Amino acid sequence: MKAKVEKSQAKAPEKTTPMIPRVDQFINDLDRLIKFEEKLVAEMYLKKIKAASSDKSGLNAELLHSTFIKIAASAELEKDKAWILSTESKDSLTLEQKARRLARFLAKKVEIPSHVSVEHFREFLGIIYTDSELLSFIENPQKYINSHPNLTAHQLQVLQFVANDPVFNRLPSINRVVPSNTFIYTPLTAHMAQLGLDNYGSMDALRFDHCINPDFKEDIIEKSKKTYHGPQVIGMGVQSSYDRQSIAKTASQVKKMQIGACHTFAQLAADQLLTSIEKRQLNPMHIKLVSHKGGLGSHTFLLINHNSDDLTDLSGCLFVDPWAVAMGYRNTYGIFTTANYPYPGMTTNLECSYDNQAPIVSTKQGNSLAQELNRSLSRGGFFSASNSRNQTEVKLTPQQRIAIQYLTELMKYAENTLQNGTKRDLMNTLIDAVMNESCTAKTAIKQATLAIHARSIEKTETGFTWKGKMPIDDSILPILNTESIMKFWKAYIPESIGGSKEEVKNIDHAMLEKIVDTLNKTEEREFTPNSPQEHKLN
Repeated sequence: MKAKVEKSQAKAPEKTTPMIPRVDQFINDLDRLIKFEEKLVAEMYLKKIKAASSDKSGLNAELLHSTFIKIAASAELEKDKAWILSTESKDSLTLEQKARRLARFLAKKVEIPSHVSVEHFREFLGIIYTDSELLSFIENPQKYINSHPNLTAHQLQVLQFVANDPVFNRLPSINRVVPSNTFIYTPLTAHMAQLGLDNYGSMDALRFDHCINPDFKEDIIEKSKKTYHGPQVIGMGVQSSYDRQSIAKTASQVKKMQIGACHTFAQLAADQLLTSIEKRQLNPMHIKLVSHKGGLGSHTFLLINHNSDDLTDLSGCLFVDPWAVAMGYRNTYGIFTTANYPYPGMTTNLECSYDNQAPIVSTKQGNSLAQELNRSLSRGGFFSASNSRNQTEVKLTPQQRIAIQYLTELMKYAENTLQNGTKRDLMNTLIDAVMNESCTAKTAIKQATLAIHARSIEKTETGFTWKGKMPIDDSILPILNTESIMKFWKAYIPESIGGSKEEVKNIDHAMLEKIVDTLNKTEEREFTPNSPQEHKLN
């Protein structure tokens, strides 16, 4: 006879909290991170608004009104300007409410601090989306990357960026402790690392100082001043097409000189990757050498696995840009996604001048004769005797460096303050002229100072011409009073205007007026590139 079990003795099943999948935890962490940083940015703006709009008693209505008006005036879109003014005029809102609304509005216009990480995390979730895969990746990211060669170069690079990202490793759902000397890498990174790009200098760093990573500015500028032996390539632009032979020749010279410009650095990287592929040390990949055509010239870099003819769609491909490393963006060995590329403004208006899956590519429309001419020119690389000097020691003089720094500041002033593209282009042309010695540093400084104050300026078939004089704007004075250019003015003023060097303490409004008036009498009001410019009028 079986024993009966009393109902009172039966145990009810224990309630358990369902486990949240690890991937879902990661998604929740990502959402919390975004909201936290959005709030952080809004609070930062609120603090700034209150600092500008408060007196001893707190928020001041007149000061807050002034802050709203200033911000509205700087708004680029009319709808934004209308929203700001409408919010300020609402009597139903307290001063505190107005300030907070404005802070939240401004916060939405900027990226959160971890925006690059967030973009990579979103791409990461398109690659790894199951708990088993996520746990396998967290346990050993390097092993995961090495064991998944079927993933694209872009996907592998995203995995590398995420694995090395402290933001990722600190998330509660990840909680990965990483030794300080650990670096996860892809095969592409391993081959780019062999170049040792940290040791290279950028020969045009002074010209494009706004492109330098601020954290390494002094080091980058110092490396740009190094003396090197080889052909002078400053001022040489990207060609319309290249072949494998010319790329290899250029790469060899850049390695010897340990300095270059963007188009020579791009060829250095192309040769490194193509050689690795040819030796079967790196999986085949689609490599394009492309150039951005912009107002200040061109910028050249590589696209990896861009498999269409549409150069406006860069999704799914990688950027390889050694010039960015030479300008201080070092922690990715020159490999970038659209999320972390430091020069997003240079990814538009692209032209392709080399494609390893179509060896000769010319973006210029023309017949076979024009294409053959491009091939012939490209075979010599930029080191061919027809377009460069024989091997000599090349070094910018102190006078050239002072002039280039001054012209670069005037170029930015023309673009940002005057918003005058022609004056900007003249400064850019003068920089090239100083570098290739078709214009002396002294003449370039004088002509630039005269032209920047011209009432009107225009491009001609041969160069630039200008006339008249606009009122002196004091906003330009800091440029003329930098320590380096003041040495020039202290010599120029006593010689051309009068007085002694000791009397020249700084350039003020009145002195600048005298300088421009004197230049109007002594200097020509035109500039033609590639011809000596020691002109003077009696």
